[in-house]
Amino acid sequence: MRGLDFAVLIGAGLVGLFYFNRSLTPWPLYAGDEGAYLIRALYGDLLAAHPDRHPTLQPVGNTAYLLLIRLVQSLTDNLLPWLRLIGAAGYVGGVWILHRAVRTSQTPHVAGWTLLTALAYPFHRFVVTAMPEGVFVLVLAAMAAATALWATRRPWAHAILMGALCALLVLIKPHGVTMVPAMAVLLITLVAVGERRPLGALAQFTLFAAIFLATGSAIELLSGHQEAALTFFMGSAYDDHFGRVPERPIRTAAITLLSLGSATLLLAGAPLMAGGLAVAQRVRRREPLGRDETAFVLLAAAFLAALGMILVFAVKVSAIPGESGRLWGRYFEFYVPLLWIAAGGSLAVFWRSAGWPRRLLLAALPMAGLFGLMAAWRFGVLLTPWDSGALSAFYLPHLDRWGFMPPAPYLLLSAGVVSLLALALALGLDLFRAWAAAFVALGLISTHYDDAWVGREIAGPRAALQQDLQVARGAAPTDSLPTVLAYDHNTSHLAFMAYEGEVQILVRPPGPVPPERLAGRRQVVAIGGEPLPAPWRVTYAGDALRIYQREGAAP
Repeated sequence: MRGLDFAVLIGAGLVGLFYFNRSLTPWPLYAGDEGAYLIRALYGDLLAAHPDRHPTLQPVGNTAYLLLIRLVQSLTDNLLPWLRLIGAAGYVGGVWILHRAVRTSQTPHVAGWTLLTALAYPFHRFVVTAMPEGVFVLVLAAMAAATALWATRRPWAHAILMGALCALLVLIKPHGVTMVPAMAVLLITLVAVGERRPLGALAQFTLFAAIFLATGSAIELLSGHQEAALTFFMGSAYDDHFGRVPERPIRTAAITLLSLGSATLLLAGAPLMAGGLAVAQRVRRREPLGRDETAFVLLAAAFLAALGMILVFAVKVSAIPGESGRLWGRYFEFYVPLLWIAAGGSLAVFWRSAGWPRRLLLAALPMAGLFGLMAAWRFGVLLTPWDSGALSAFYLPHLDRWGFMPPAPYLLLSAGVVSLLALALALGLDLFRAWAAAFVALGLISTHYDDAWVGREIAGPRAALQQDLQVARGAAPTDSLPTVLAYDHNTSHLAFMAYEGEVQILVRPPGPVPPERLAGRRQVVAIGGEPLPAPWRVTYAGDALRIYQREGAAP
């Protein structure tokens, strides 16, 4: 096994070095989302006074994360690298915190290997960003760790702490609202095993909810968002689109359910099954839960609530062109490493007592997930590197929707990894070593996909755009605002940040720009698209944009 262990460490190290290097990228990679956070944080007051500067900027309900961005900006001129490093440190720190909280319920071998398995899980691309995922995992893991340590020993303190942390979690990323039903499931489970009286559990949930509302409202009020003080947990960037009626909601729901269920079986089927069986046995015998089992109940309930939320979300946003047929792995994959840690002890017990039927069952779970994902791809589900982490290793191109032809057969390679994993489990090899090796292999494949995507489609055009935007900013008139015609959210956000808000952004529709949209404007910077007709003349033509001046207008 030493050769396998060494290979696992080398592979994990290569992935880690790749994403450390990614942290030094001078521009935001996921400019649509990262740009929205950065603009709302750094130019929120400007946009409140002048909403016409960027009217299509999507709303975000991440008040706590925006405060973090402002804090980092006040301390350093290297905002993006520091936000990425903070995200990575938050993610690793969260995994470590949960490991420390539950390790006394596991043998040293199991605790060590579950930690390595969790750290090997390839979610890194989304935490080394200016997005809240890494900090979100830190607070989520802190809630699970607090549950492991205090849920049964200090129930009232636990309810208070969980209410405050849940509000913080929601204001880091709105998906944190799934911890509200998870807290209810935890208390019901504690009643079922005899560790709570029903009235006591109800009182503690009431206290949790009160602290949750009070903390969230206080943060919003202190941040100057009085209008959101009592509705901070209801925000969504897609609210404006939810009034639309999807064309085929039942088909969308069925395909989404297939892809989500298959991904769950593949990545987390083993810990969910073993942890669930252990908790069910405790409930039947009315035995107290262990620390790790308590954390597992909370995380598993939140995970399942997240899947339900994604199912509803996917059906609603399918009414928006281009938003259907996607697997939103970024919204739930971060639970996977935490579930592996929390269920590690239960999974080890299940494995030790395993005869060949149990070994075959554990081998069949990832294979069933693989076949389910392949069926979902058959129905048109597309995996993009900005939607999924580990799951993107199973990319199969749909060139009619996105014209990216992979440089390697990713689905075939990943299917081989899962098949070898299943064979190793069926033969009775060490469970955690096999899974750690599989996660590292999937990490290498998904990282290669990530690198190929960035190298082919992002790096060159993004560098050219940044260079041209510097020229455009230098040529901006001093007595009026320039107008930037952008073709999507990515370019519009990058342009707004390049001009530091001193610009008016218009996201152009396909085809010619109606003349009335440019009425009264003196300088227009067009990123892509068709040339502007008279009375506009080109004063600069770069690789990524053109600067136009109205005929007869002073430069």
